[in-house]
Amino acid sequence: SDRLQGALEAAKGEAEASREQVTALELRIASYEDHDRTLAALTKMNQELDQRATEAAKETEAVREAYEEKLASLEEELRDLRVSSEKSDKGLRNELEGAVAESKRLAARLEDEQRAHVEELERMEARMAAAREASEETVRGLTSDLNHLKAQCE
Repeated sequence: SDRLQGALEAAKGEAEASREQVTALELRIASYEDHDRTLAALTKMNQELDQRATEAAKETEAVREAYEEKLASLEEELRDLRVSSEKSDKGLRNELEGAVAESKRLAARLEDEQRAHVEELERMEARMAAAREASEETVRGLTSDLNHLKAQCE
């Protein structure tokens, strides 16, 4: 009877320890779910950033093309003006050359702005990649802990 009572007490202790381990595992699983939601949110944010970057690049390209068309048009006008330069007024030629120079300055400024935008997007993508890597490392660590606890429970 005493041995049975002792065995019963030992079994109760083991059951309590197992319940505590199950509770700890449930907490770990909830933590995994939190990390999964975090990764999903980061992925969605990255997709949104990619979409915004694509849209911004398209807009920038459209503006650049408009500037290039304007520049080409102005250069063509300048060539036409040079063909009849003997009959042209020097002031008109200077005005067109100024417009071409202004278009080139605007195109250069647009290029600089586009480059700065691309660099900012690259920095944002690098930050997102670092955050994703940190989250994945946390998930790997938690997975390892869970596997270790599972192995202990078995």
